[in-house]
Amino acid sequence: MLGWALQRVAAPADFDPVDPNEVFTALGFEPATMVQGAGDLIAGASLRPMDELLAYYSRLSIAQCCLRCRGLNEENVKSMLQRIVRKHLDERGVHEADFAAAQESVTSLPDEQYRHLRGSYLVRVHAAGWLVGERDRYWEEDEETGDEK
Repeated sequence: MLGWALQRVAAPADFDPVDPNEVFTALGFEPATMVQGAGDLIAGASLRPMDELLAYYSRLSIAQCCLRCRGLNEENVKSMLQRIVRKHLDERGVHEADFAAAQESVTSLPDEQYRHLRGSYLVRVHAAGWLVGERDRYWEEDEETGDEK
C-alpha cells in the first residue's frame, strides 16, 4: 500500500497476495544497500494526488463490504451494511456499478482465498484510510490498557 501511495509500485491486485520482495526492491530495501536505499526513498518520496488515494480507499472499502456480506445469511443485514458503506462514501461519487463490480469479484473468489482475505483485507483498508486522513494515527492505543486498537 505504501509503495503504491509513494508511486513506486502498481496498486496491489484486489485479491492477490503481494510479493514483499518486489515491493522491497522497488522501495530500495535490498539487504546490501538497506541504509542507503531508505535514505533515497525518503529523499525522493512523493505521495500520490489525494483524488487517487481517495478513489483507491473507496474501492477497497467497497470490496471489504462485499467480503463481509459474502459471509452473511441475512439479506437485511447485508443491505444495512451496504447502506452504511454507501453513506460513508457518498460524497466521493461511488456508483451502484462500483458495488456491482466488487460484488461480482468477491462472489467469484474461491472459498480458500475468500477465507484468507476476510481478515487480512482489513489491513489494506486501514492503511488506505490512514493515508486519506480517516485516522489521525496509523495505530492507536487504548489509554487504559495500552493495547493497540
